[in-house]
Amino acid sequence: MEQKKYNPEIHHRRSIRIKEYDYSLEGLYYITICTSHHERLFGHIDNGKMVLTEYGKIANNEWFKTGFFTPFL
Repeated sequence: MEQKKYNPEIHHRRSIRIKEYDYSLEGLYYITICTSHHERLFGHIDNGKMVLTEYGKIANNEWFKTGFFTPFL
């Protein structure tokens, strides 16, 4: 699959970052992972709970292992 290059004439992305905030400071952050064509690769919601696929389980395990290798995250 070929990676499409970012074209500001087409994509019109805007930053939602707060200009006055120093994002290098310690704090809580919301992270969004986007998938191609909005595919639900990581799981689905059932009765308000996340049900992970095998890919979701891998991503979840890797995410929690990150803290062991990079404790500042």
